[in-house]
Amino acid sequence: GRQLYSASHGLVPHLSPAHPADAVVRPLAESNDDPTGATSLGSLGLKRKLKVSDAIGGGDSDDYYQLNLTDAAALKLKLGRLHEDASLELLDANGNTVAESDNADNVGESIIQTLNPGTYLVHVASEEDGEGTGYRLQVATRKPIGSPWQAPTPEPTPEPTPTVVLPQEKDE
Repeated sequence: GRQLYSASHGLVPHLSPAHPADAVVRPLAESNDDPTGATSLGSLGLKRKLKVSDAIGGGDSDDYYQLNLTDAAALKLKLGRLHEDASLELLDANGNTVAESDNADNVGESIIQTLNPGTYLVHVASEEDGEGTGYRLQVATRKPIGSPWQAPTPEPTPEPTPTVVLPQEKDE
């Protein structure tokens, strides 16, 4: 019989005194890491402003915020106070990307988009391998600029065409 590789080393905890300082502190998975648990920012009419400060990175590379626009408005999103690169994305309630901003490094992100009333998601994401960063998200609404974003009309699913197998004529 072949000697199976013993995977025990490395998994057996050594009974050395714990050094809490060596522990890697990763943010615990928060409930707003995916769209279903988005943090609600409430309903916003025109000329409203709010700020959110939070952090992403490590095991928590996504934060989602949900907001409900009661009026057609130009939504201004600004992501700042970044120590590492992060990106900003605006989605509609069905998960369609309305607008996104992904500048290099920690210069910050901004989106200005005129929207119809409805529910929208703001997605803050950190780079896959980034150390993570604190951030400040500023949300403001003002009078609409230009025409509001329209959700893509879903293509009707084409009915599958029944495949008719024609009898092959034999080549004489």
